[in-house]
Amino acid sequence: MIINLLLSLIPLISTESKEKCYIYLYGTPGETIEDVYDFEYRGLYYEFAGEGEVNLVRKSTLKVPMAMECLYEEILDIAYNSEINRCYTGDIVVPDSVEFEDKKYRVASVNQHAFSFSKGLRSVVFNSNVDFPIDHYDYSTFGHFYMCKDLQKVVYHDSLTVLDSHLGYCSNLQEIHYPSKLTSITSSFNDTELTEFVLSNQDGYKPSRFYIRNSFRPLYKRNAQLPEFHKITYPKCDTLHLRYSYSYYDINSESEEYVVIRPCKHIILDLCDFPFYRMVGIKSIRVISQAETPPEILLINQIDRETVYRDNAVLYVPDEAMEAYREAYYWRDFGEIRPMSEYLREENAAIEGPVCETAEMSEPQVSLRSDRGELHIAASTPTEVTVWSLQGLPLWRGTVMDEAAVTLPAGVYIVTTPTSSRKYSLKFKHTLSMR
Repeated sequence: MIINLLLSLIPLISTESKEKCYIYLYGTPGETIEDVYDFEYRGLYYEFAGEGEVNLVRKSTLKVPMAMECLYEEILDIAYNSEINRCYTGDIVVPDSVEFEDKKYRVASVNQHAFSFSKGLRSVVFNSNVDFPIDHYDYSTFGHFYMCKDLQKVVYHDSLTVLDSHLGYCSNLQEIHYPSKLTSITSSFNDTELTEFVLSNQDGYKPSRFYIRNSFRPLYKRNAQLPEFHKITYPKCDTLHLRYSYSYYDINSESEEYVVIRPCKHIILDLCDFPFYRMVGIKSIRVISQAETPPEILLINQIDRETVYRDNAVLYVPDEAMEAYREAYYWRDFGEIRPMSEYLREENAAIEGPVCETAEMSEPQVSLRSDRGELHIAASTPTEVTVWSLQGLPLWRGTVMDEAAVTLPAGVYIVTTPTSSRKYSLKFKHTLSMR
């Protein structure tokens, strides 16, 4: 009798312990769809996790054919266009909590394949600090937001500190809101058509160490050139640690490469020759260091490789620090060391140059709230607006629907729209004058 009772429990035990299959990598995707979610809430799919917690997942298993006779790009396109892989589309806001059967659950994490290959997904906003776990030991790992070709915008929650394996092959990506407390970026933002990455410090936050590995590589297209312009601005920190700097391999290009270094004390170059290696045919390379004292360079784990050495690059430094850079280890090897004022003149000329006429766009009216020191930008119709520093760095960028407020210290700023470029001066008494 006891044996019969145990045998009757076997199906229940096997059902509960069955491991979910989030991705299937072999064969041609068939019509059979295996659901991997536990419940749906307002168009998003979740699975139960810890006590009172859920994870955001796909509706069903992601199926990717791995036919060896196909090119890798063709394999990705097959999975991307497959109807059975269609899950999330449009504009999505991931909440901090959801409800199921009269019980509230905290959204704790996002499965690594939840959004991958989502055709028609345009934007994702995270309202809380969810985790993004990833299995680096799984050869089938694609990473978060992999192959989302229609994705234009991602807004991360500000409290997130680590981004690992995010946004690969997102060819239409236009805007990323980076977390203000970010300290580490690994294998992320590769193979996109974004030409500029600005890692900004907010609210005075300055990490002791900022780690970047194998990230910000431009989109590789077979038999195609790289973008004409590629720029990355590193955040303020005490120590900037770079491992496996992005590379272009052996692609011919007429690209202009810009690297902006905000003030830091140390730069660790780990398996890379900062800020580039194996770059062939680059038209010009410019490194802009804002540090008044040359950062100390530490080279570790160096290996032999074909390198475009520093003597082919131009280094811009604060005018008063030129002699210090000319004498400092590593920095003195740059072919040309020029004053920052020269770079700023070039950047300002580019910003203030001719702009296209767009009748549908309105000219923003700029005013200042004197008691809080906020720059207010108002527009009667939706207008793309960017606020620049005189150093050519975008401090704020967004679509002004009605009014937007930007907090800025005293100084001179440039506000650009699709139809204009105007310079404004915020003085110590928070008065605004237009130049």
